[in-house]
Amino acid sequence: MSRGQSLGVIAVLDGLDAVFRIEESDLSLFQTGMLATVTGPGFAGQSLGGHLLAISGEADAGSSGEKTLFEARVRLDALPADVARNMRIGMTAQVSLVLYETEQAITVPVSALNNGAPLVQVQKTDGTLETRPVTLGRIGADRVEILSGLSVGEKVVWTP
Repeated sequence: MSRGQSLGVIAVLDGLDAVFRIEESDLSLFQTGMLATVTGPGFAGQSLGGHLLAISGEADAGSSGEKTLFEARVRLDALPADVARNMRIGMTAQVSLVLYETEQAITVPVSALNNGAPLVQVQKTDGTLETRPVTLGRIGADRVEILSGLSVGEKVVWTP
């Protein structure tokens, strides 16, 4: 043994963390306490719940090159006994976090916007089309939240 060399790791299975990295440009999307789901090839099909515990205040020393990365930790909820038996420190995992959730959102495909402008075509009950201004909320990869300008049940039409 030499000075500073690690002798071992102490772990408690009811306090496991999943560690992952977040790109600098995405930091503003994350807040501690967010709900998380953790899965992995060694989890026997189980999805484990947890919450975002912390995001490092300093970039990873090894994040040179194109992207600056920050370490983040998800604390797993208490594990059922059958799952805990199969867990091993260092297993690979996929982490999914709920970035935003609302129960009463109206969303449309991004392609339904009029050339990216906050306008959509609504088919009226007589079959004619009306161009309607809408107020946009959060924009995802393929859908956009409509905060106002549309009602539940209205038919939005567009050409993909």
